[in-house]
Amino acid sequence: IDLTDATLAIAMCSNDARSPCIELLCRMCQLAEVLCKYSELRDALSICEWVGCEARRGSGLWHTCVEESEPTTATRVCTCCGQLGRVYKECSMYVDASIM
Repeated sequence: IDLTDATLAIAMCSNDARSPCIELLCRMCQLAEVLCKYSELRDALSICEWVGCEARRGSGLWHTCVEESEPTTATRVCTCCGQLGRVYKECSMYVDASIM
Protein backbone atom coordinates (compact mmCIF):
# COMPACT_ATOMS: atom_id res chain seq x y z
CA ILE A 1 0.00 0.00 0.00
CA ASP A 2 1.34 3.41 -0.83
CA LEU A 3 1.24 6.54 1.30
CA THR A 4 -1.59 8.19 -0.65
CA ASP A 5 -3.95 5.25 -0.17
CA ALA A 6 -3.04 4.89 3.49
CA THR A 7 -3.58 8.54 4.36
CA LEU A 8 -6.83 8.59 2.40
CA ALA A 9 -8.13 5.74 4.56
CA ILE A 10 -7.23 7.67 7.72
CA ALA A 11 -8.81 10.88 6.44
CA MET A 12 -12.05 9.10 5.59
CA CYS A 13 -12.33 7.67 9.13
CA SER A 14 -12.17 11.05 10.83
CA ASN A 15 -13.58 14.52 10.41
CA ASP A 16 -10.84 15.88 12.65
CA ALA A 17 -8.71 18.74 11.32
CA ARG A 18 -5.44 17.00 12.18
CA SER A 19 -3.14 15.92 9.41
CA PRO A 20 -3.94 12.40 8.19
CA CYS A 21 -0.20 11.80 7.76
CA ILE A 22 0.52 12.62 11.41
CA GLU A 23 -2.42 10.47 12.52
CA LEU A 24 -1.21 7.56 10.37
CA LEU A 25 2.34 7.95 11.69
CA CYS A 26 1.10 7.80 15.29
CA ARG A 27 -0.99 4.71 14.65
CA MET A 28 1.80 2.90 12.81
CA CYS A 29 4.35 3.70 15.51
CA GLN A 30 2.00 2.55 18.27
CA LEU A 31 1.42 -0.69 16.41
CA ALA A 32 5.15 -1.22 15.88
CA GLU A 33 5.79 -0.64 19.57
CA VAL A 34 3.07 -3.13 20.62
CA LEU A 35 4.40 -5.75 18.20
CA CYS A 36 7.90 -5.22 19.56
CA LYS A 37 6.65 -5.53 23.14
CA TYR A 38 5.24 -8.97 22.32
CA SER A 39 8.41 -10.06 20.49
CA GLU A 40 6.95 -9.79 17.00
CA LEU A 41 10.13 -8.09 15.88
CA ARG A 42 9.98 -8.95 12.18
CA ASP A 43 6.53 -7.38 11.84
CA ALA A 44 7.52 -4.36 13.93
CA LEU A 45 10.58 -3.85 11.77
CA SER A 46 8.47 -4.13 8.61
CA ILE A 47 6.35 -1.26 9.87
CA CYS A 48 9.47 0.78 10.64
CA GLU A 49 10.80 0.18 7.15
CA TRP A 50 7.48 1.17 5.58
CA VAL A 51 7.26 4.36 7.67
CA GLY A 52 10.82 5.25 6.67
CA CYS A 53 13.35 7.42 8.45
CA GLU A 54 15.96 10.04 7.70
CA ALA A 55 18.36 7.50 6.19
CA ARG A 56 15.76 5.41 4.31
CA ARG A 57 12.74 6.81 2.53
CA GLY A 58 10.34 3.87 2.90
CA SER A 59 6.82 5.02 1.98
CA GLY A 60 7.77 8.63 2.58
CA LEU A 61 5.49 8.92 5.63
CA TRP A 62 8.28 9.93 8.01
CA HIS A 63 9.62 12.54 5.60
CA THR A 64 6.14 13.96 4.97
CA CYS A 65 5.36 14.21 8.69
CA VAL A 66 8.64 15.91 9.50
CA GLU A 67 8.08 18.44 6.71
CA GLU A 68 4.47 19.09 7.80
CA SER A 69 5.36 19.25 11.47
CA GLU A 70 4.15 22.37 13.25
CA PRO A 71 4.50 23.36 16.90
CA THR A 72 1.16 21.67 17.65
CA THR A 73 2.24 18.34 16.11
CA ALA A 74 5.98 18.36 16.82
CA THR A 75 5.54 16.58 20.16
CA ARG A 76 3.56 13.79 18.51
CA VAL A 77 6.22 13.37 15.81
CA CYS A 78 8.96 13.24 18.46
CA THR A 79 7.03 10.59 20.39
CA CYS A 80 6.77 8.52 17.21
CA CYS A 81 10.49 8.95 16.65
CA GLY A 82 11.16 7.48 20.09
CA GLN A 83 8.82 4.55 19.46
CA LEU A 84 10.56 3.66 16.19
CA GLY A 85 13.95 4.09 17.84
CA ARG A 86 13.03 1.57 20.54
CA VAL A 87 11.96 -0.94 17.89
CA TYR A 88 15.26 -0.51 16.04
CA LYS A 89 17.16 -0.89 19.32
CA GLU A 90 15.25 -4.07 20.21
CA CYS A 91 16.11 -5.42 16.74
CA SER A 92 19.81 -4.68 17.41
CA MET A 93 19.85 -2.02 14.70
CA TYR A 94 21.78 0.43 16.83
CA VAL A 95 22.79 2.83 14.03
CA ASP A 96 19.17 3.25 12.97
CA ALA A 97 18.11 3.56 16.62
CA SER A 98 20.60 6.36 17.21
CA ILE A 99 19.41 8.19 14.09
CA MET A 100 15.84 8.09 15.39
